[in-house]
Amino acid sequence: ATELARRQSLSDSDLHLAVDTENGLLYLERQGARLREMRVRLAREATVGTPPDAVTLATPLGKRSVARVVDGSYGWAVPEWVYVERGWPVPRDRRVPGALGPLAVFLDSGAVLYSRPAVGPLSDASYVLSGSVRAEAPDLEAIREDLQPGMAVYFH
Repeated sequence: ATELARRQSLSDSDLHLAVDTENGLLYLERQGARLREMRVRLAREATVGTPPDAVTLATPLGKRSVARVVDGSYGWAVPEWVYVERGWPVPRDRRVPGALGPLAVFLDSGAVLYSRPAVGPLSDASYVLSGSVRAEAPDLEAIREDLQPGMAVYFH
């Protein structure tokens, strides 16, 4: 699956993103040409929640697509398990504006490509949301106009 996604990304004639999970790099590409390269942090695999509702979250592999792009005003309902995992008390209202940083990309798989926020449980520089990818805000801002719903994202 990993090799297939890599080959698909190299031959895709539309503008797309490719995440090199082995080297921690995100590329903006078109037909094998790398238009921009960015260093990213990938979350480690983790089991979240409590049994019997526990779920294992891992870095995606294969082809995904952009579902939605949001800015820092977006109030994201931070999952309860994030607070528990971080050792923070779970607030009654978990919706936090800017919790995914100044720019975030939701993928159709539920994974998030986000930048480190200034507030909330994801603001710790050493923490990356399980099952997701964190990039530097200036890198995401540089490709913001290219990020559109439906855009392919290849994880390999």
